[in-house]
Amino acid sequence: MQFISAKPLIEKFRERTFRDNEVAPYFIVQTLVVAFTNYLAFGDDPTGWDFGLAVSAVIITLWGIFHLRKKNGGAFENGFLNKWFALGWVVGIRIGLGAIPIFVALFAFSEFMGGEGAMDAAWYIISILFEIAFFLILGRLFSLSQPLPLITDH
Repeated sequence: MQFISAKPLIEKFRERTFRDNEVAPYFIVQTLVVAFTNYLAFGDDPTGWDFGLAVSAVIITLWGIFHLRKKNGGAFENGFLNKWFALGWVVGIRIGLGAIPIFVALFAFSEFMGGEGAMDAAWYIISILFEIAFFLILGRLFSLSQPLPLITDH
């Protein structure tokens, strides 16, 4: 895995010797970094809840990546990244649309319950559940998208 110099990677791409499964460490690390930093990027003064959510996001994302690998026939090949981006986009939109009424209701209820901070635990639990749902639904779609067996005439 390259960290600073891209030259060896560029050569592999130019020579067409970069194999699909070689993307796995880059994908895993990049996805985990994004999962962790997304939760810490919000708010001027992160709380223990924010840090806890960031840590849980890393754990769930790590589990989710290997869950998807398993649902993809046990490999980071077979169009894994194509499925991640294309099917992940669809699942993300579905979950986002489903989350809107839940978060609106939760926001309204938190205002009723005392305002800012009154429902932090509920916000974080629901966020965690949506992240788990994302990987479970996406895993199901990964399974459904496995290539059909080739039928040959004898």
